Amino acid sequence: MRNALLALEAFATLAWARIVLRIAPSRVLRAAIADRDEGRDPDPQLIEIFQRVASRTPIAHTCMHRSLALQWMLARRKSHARFCIGVGEKPSVLPGHAWLEIRGQILNDAPELVRRYTPLVMPHRA
Repeated sequence: MRNALLALEAFATLAWARIVLRIAPSRVLRAAIADRDEGRDPDPQLIEIFQRVASRTPIAHTCMHRSLALQWMLARRKSHARFCIGVGEKPSVLPGHAWLEIRGQILNDAPELVRRYTPLVMPHRA
């Protein structure tokens, strides 16, 4: 039952990420990149179920939608992942990518893929 509820939450959160990025992209992204304590370790089962749902959902989504949705799901469980955005070495071929990290561990992507991107450094706010 728990897995089915997590899958339903993942589907709904992915759809919500698509909607709010259309409505208020700058506000959503500012909140996503905000510095915060990482909190609890992420639940590997939650991440696995989220990845499975994201790979099978009929709703079109990007790496940014997936990263935001998973970040929100983790935050609801007091685990705060860092939202990362990177630029490809050849922007015309690999323009950009988004992923999540906690304590340097990539949560929602293959490290080999993420290595192709140079992370943008976000300024810290006082």
